[in-house]
Amino acid sequence: MRDFGPLMTAAILITPFAATSAAAEPAAQRLTMRSKPLKSALLEVARRYKVEILFSNDTVRSFRALAISGTFTAQEALSALLTGSGLAVRGSRESGFMIVRAPQSDIPPAAGMPDILVVGHKTQNADIRRRSNDVQPYQVLARRDIRMAQAGTVDELLGKRVSQNTAGLSSAQKPQGSQGSVRSNFNLRGLGMDETLVLIDGRPMPRVPGMKFALAQADVNALSTGALERAEVLTSTAGGIYGPGAMGGVINLVLRRDYRGAEVTATSGLTSRGDGAYRRWDARAGFTPDGGATDVMIAYSRIMSDGLSNGERDYADRTRARKYAGGLPSLYVELPLSSSVNIASIGGTPLTLRAAYGGQALGSSITYLAPQDGRSPGDLGAALSSRAGGLDTGLPSGEGGTGSTLVAAQRSSMLLANLRHRFGSRLEAYLDLIRLSDKGIINYSRSSLTGTLSADDPRNPFEQDIGFVMPAPGLGTKGGTETRTTRVNAGLIVSLADEWKANLDVSLGQVRQLYAVAGRTYGLDALYALYGVPLAGRPALDPFSSAADFNAALADYQVQSSFRFAQVNRMSDGALRIAGPLARLGGGPVTATFLLEQRLEKVRPSRYDALSEPFGMPYGSAVPGFSERIRSAYAELHAPLIDRSSAIVPFRGLELQLAARRDATRARLQSGYLRNVIGAPDGFDSAGRAAITYTVGAKALPVPWLLVRASVATGEQTPPLSELGQTGVLISPIFDPRRGNKVTTTPVDLSVYGKGKITPERAKSFSAGLVLTPLGADGAVFSLDYTHIHRTREVDGRVIGDANYFVYNEAAFPGRVTRLPLSVEDAALGYTGGVITQIDTSYLNTGWTKVDAVDAHLSFPIGTATFGDFVVRGSLTWQPRFTRYIGLDAPAASYVDHSDGVLKWRGNGGIDWVSGPASISLSGQYYGPYRVTSATGSPSYAESVLAQQGRVWVSSQLTFDLAAAYRWELQRSGGLQPRSMDLRFGISDIFDHRPAIDVVGEPGYSIYANPYRRRFELALTLGV
Repeated sequence: MRDFGPLMTAAILITPFAATSAAAEPAAQRLTMRSKPLKSALLEVARRYKVEILFSNDTVRSFRALAISGTFTAQEALSALLTGSGLAVRGSRESGFMIVRAPQSDIPPAAGMPDILVVGHKTQNADIRRRSNDVQPYQVLARRDIRMAQAGTVDELLGKRVSQNTAGLSSAQKPQGSQGSVRSNFNLRGLGMDETLVLIDGRPMPRVPGMKFALAQADVNALSTGALERAEVLTSTAGGIYGPGAMGGVINLVLRRDYRGAEVTATSGLTSRGDGAYRRWDARAGFTPDGGATDVMIAYSRIMSDGLSNGERDYADRTRARKYAGGLPSLYVELPLSSSVNIASIGGTPLTLRAAYGGQALGSSITYLAPQDGRSPGDLGAALSSRAGGLDTGLPSGEGGTGSTLVAAQRSSMLLANLRHRFGSRLEAYLDLIRLSDKGIINYSRSSLTGTLSADDPRNPFEQDIGFVMPAPGLGTKGGTETRTTRVNAGLIVSLADEWKANLDVSLGQVRQLYAVAGRTYGLDALYALYGVPLAGRPALDPFSSAADFNAALADYQVQSSFRFAQVNRMSDGALRIAGPLARLGGGPVTATFLLEQRLEKVRPSRYDALSEPFGMPYGSAVPGFSERIRSAYAELHAPLIDRSSAIVPFRGLELQLAARRDATRARLQSGYLRNVIGAPDGFDSAGRAAITYTVGAKALPVPWLLVRASVATGEQTPPLSELGQTGVLISPIFDPRRGNKVTTTPVDLSVYGKGKITPERAKSFSAGLVLTPLGADGAVFSLDYTHIHRTREVDGRVIGDANYFVYNEAAFPGRVTRLPLSVEDAALGYTGGVITQIDTSYLNTGWTKVDAVDAHLSFPIGTATFGDFVVRGSLTWQPRFTRYIGLDAPAASYVDHSDGVLKWRGNGGIDWVSGPASISLSGQYYGPYRVTSATGSPSYAESVLAQQGRVWVSSQLTFDLAAAYRWELQRSGGLQPRSMDLRFGISDIFDHRPAIDVVGEPGYSIYANPYRRRFELALTLGV
């Protein structure tokens, strides 16, 4: 402390109260104290507990102590009085207590208060700080957990440490399906990415636009894991707190803001096979230019990952070998691409060579011709006959085979900047920037030709019609998807009367997504030539000519190929938060948070331009813009009703959490789009809805080592814009069963595009659980929680535009068919309905999903005097139910343990050891088995898949990671010399687990596997 005089004055004032021996102080006593100036409260504590308390008058002058009531020791009473003040208590009853300004990590935030409004917290988190012992079952990953996880991206971090995240393959692992994107992919409880809300510092990020009037989950994969202070994950519905999009849960990534000094980290990784190189650079600096009134922090990160090609792993070869070992392909188009010409008869009949080629009956419907085989009639016949019954399943060389992408290469960067200034004790202002860039790079292979030859084609050496697949070297495109996300927010924090605080926050954001590929393909005239009709002056294409001759002829047909599509989503968000204590109850202060917010996301009109594969013909089209506006009002109340020492044992420590939220959403398509494209009347291009959602829960401590909790919550999605943009065709004629099945001849107003009234999905969840702390608050913690989620009003579009379906099922869908009144004449004819004037054939909302899950978490710290400190940890999720009913006559289907569903068992665990500057962490991840078939596939589809896979189940997997770190504190002689050095070494998948084969998925291996296998990583950090 700079001012020693006031400290001594305070000490002299308080010392007389401590004249009696400290040993006489009771361990705890009942204390009730109203809110008052902090200095007065400290004097009263010193008098009541007969202890010495040292503090500076300057330090405590501007603070008021919270009102408290309960049974406290002296230290507990002081901590309660200082809650939310930015001050901390040091010392003990024997040595005396000292009140000091606390570093951020020591400041316990006031319960129910947004982090950003807690005095002394250098954080931008606008949400209330959530904990694992809250009313709702949050899982919190602290900075230490994140550091020990050895995860290169946020996607990987939450995949390893959050067992409720059902996401399997990352975007980078499905390069073709994701169009080369390396975006993050979070899917809590399996309800879908759009049902998991992702926040940074409690605020929404602009979402990623899509071509079909969609706003997808925000991309945060470029965010460095080293920039995280913690991750708070709620795995049940939370619309009453967070609004639309929180049907399956919420992920709030809280960034580290308390850094002072400078730090640079270099990370390098490589697999045990010498490929899959990974490089990352992190730098951050934090300082105050004016003694603490202003804080400045800047952080930067850059990731470069080389990805993998199919030739660097054996997954494709193993998948093909298994896929074709169980039988012949049912269609010639399923023949594998290889370096050879793979051949199958179109009808599945055995092949027979023409007499000129030997005339042999092959006894099989398949064969192949290798590149080295001779092409004279005799050599050709001998080669095809000798390889009867077989196919070449090896990958071809080049970009279409061994060089094609297995895992996308990644180029990502992050820039964070934060400026915060305190104008006295009652006003703060801040400016914050987040800029993230994710770019994936892949090879799009167009290196095959598929065709047919009739039995009378002179190029066909067989007497049967055949189909073939053959390589086309030199063709293909390269590119990928780049997603750039920016958010800037500025705000004020104002201290109001009676410990209330307000936060005015304005955010502007933008996402720009660019999908671009370019390369070479073959033109339309190549197809004519392949089918035996070459255009004048163009060479013939004979699949049975030598590989050199065929490739030389094909080169004459090559054309440029490209596709480019960019979309921009711009977001503006304004929010006013007010929080503070409402009253004092038996268990402590009742705190409330109120929010008014408006968020607007607007996707600009755009267009795509392409040279079309496989024809090389240019085309393009305009893509209309759309927008979504949400106006929200929200209140959350935390009410500790009963003291923990109450005589009412079952309700000790009873605390209620109440939250309610109203979200009024208005979704719009580009003005005039539906009118111009499908003739929809004005007003059909927008839809609005106001939804009220809530969260109600409670927790109690019937005994000091047992916390029980339960909560009910609801959530609702925003109106799906894709329903507005759908088109349909009137199925004519319309037969009316209520009018003798006569054809309706009068004009009918057929609605296929939602009529401006679309119904969003809604969910309700129930959670109940317990938290055990048998060894006290600092000992082992075990939690067990059950969660049930019921999502309703799911969209079914199978009969959109089908007028006859709705007419024949009119009673099942009231209001869908509009008629004129039944006339006397029609009734006399036996008709039971009037003339149809309108039929609403838009989407149905009849589907539902039910989820049941049980989550267990364990954290068991073990401290030793000799061997350091250990923490044994584990998380396990059992999800026995994920049942979906899509509507109409389809049966409800269980998606548990199916390739398109969720795993019944998924977990992670490990042991961490820390001793001084050294630490070691051993972690494991378990993924249960799953069926290779889909949950709703037809019997014939399932039979085909099982024939190729050879078994029903893809086996479970258990992998382990090892991380070790050591920190050196260095001697400094001034200047910019390093003050510390950290060295970290890690091994991912230390036992080099070989992924199981999955013949259905894009990559050819288990959707939960690590394609890199064993990988080493080394990181060096220098602190200045």
